[in-house]
Amino acid sequence: MLKKIELSIAVDVESKEWPCIITIPTIFEYRKVKHYNVKTSVTRDVALKIYDINPLDLMIYDTNKVPIDYAYNIIVDKWNDLECKRIIGQNSIFLNDVHIMKEDNFYSLNLELIYTVTTQYYYGPVEILELKGLIDEIEGVLYTNKVVAKPIELFSKDTLWDEIDINEFDEKGDLLQIVAFEELISRNGQ
Repeated sequence: MLKKIELSIAVDVESKEWPCIITIPTIFEYRKVKHYNVKTSVTRDVALKIYDINPLDLMIYDTNKVPIDYAYNIIVDKWNDLECKRIIGQNSIFLNDVHIMKEDNFYSLNLELIYTVTTQYYYGPVEILELKGLIDEIEGVLYTNKVVAKPIELFSKDTLWDEIDINEFDEKGDLLQIVAFEELISRNGQ
């Protein structure tokens, strides 16, 4: 009589009989805008008149002197709408032939909105709410076509997750890696 060998085991975490909570060790990378600035391409005389404008206070106008938005809000909108680079380090958004007003003088210029992206890494578990698949008993590998994880609360990352230095972290192997981005708030609170 031949003995039956189990080559795989079905896994269904939704089952009420599942005896434990399953988590996946995860590295969570949180990117945010740390610093922003404005660089202009104008003559020296004009630059001396506008050099002290804070990007938060720099209103950009159209050719009819109608306000468009603050320079900072343009960074915010492009960041939140995924229309600008989110690479760690210094990045730029170029605005050509825009207008600003300073002390009742109207200037036409090109602007470079400069922002610096920083990152912080966290390590912790992500709880699996739903998972279906097969565990290969020979390879020790789980094959799945459906995994649903418990949502990560960004505001809880500082209390529930350990902050790590990614260069000194030893367990980089088969970990789930998540990248999240700070959502910026515009100057008018939107």
